[in-house]
Amino acid sequence: MSLRSWVMASCLGLLAFVGCADKPPVVTVVPVDKLAFPVVLIYRDQKTGNCSDADFQSNAEDLGLMGVQRYLFLPASAPLFVIDSSGRVCEMRDIQGQHGGLWLMANPTGLMPIKFTLVERKETGVKAARTLLLSCKYLAQGTKGRDEDDRVREAIEKAATVDDMINLIRDGVPAAEDSATKSKSDDE
Repeated sequence: MSLRSWVMASCLGLLAFVGCADKPPVVTVVPVDKLAFPVVLIYRDQKTGNCSDADFQSNAEDLGLMGVQRYLFLPASAPLFVIDSSGRVCEMRDIQGQHGGLWLMANPTGLMPIKFTLVERKETGVKAARTLLLSCKYLAQGTKGRDEDDRVREAIEKAATVDDMINLIRDGVPAAEDSATKSKSDDE
């Protein structure tokens, strides 16, 4: 093989290799005002990156505030998830606090305004929302306990719409004995 043939074959091989590179995925940025509120914000564990808990957010202002402790322990490489009432699932990326270190030290338990970018995921709708919510370790807000988590988890599995799932995160599920007691008192 001559030098000229070898150079041409090498160039064609290199062009073929470079030309076959995957194209970057199309990213759809979603403005906050296009979300259907209320929404659920799913936090992730700093160490494992797994979904840890879900938090109800009633409006854009609530979504734009984050507890300082939450902010300080955000996982570096794993985005948070936002599920809106219509079933749109977004990743919350590039989260930036609007205050500096001195403010954070002076206000270790307050709420801080944040900026972020919402990127729509390919997987959206009822099934995607249910899968993400059920992957959370904790679903009941506050200190309602493991029994409430289990009731909310079972109700999410049966929920027909994403809006129903979001309401379950916000309100929880009444205990069976509470429902029975309430129906007895209604009959009397």
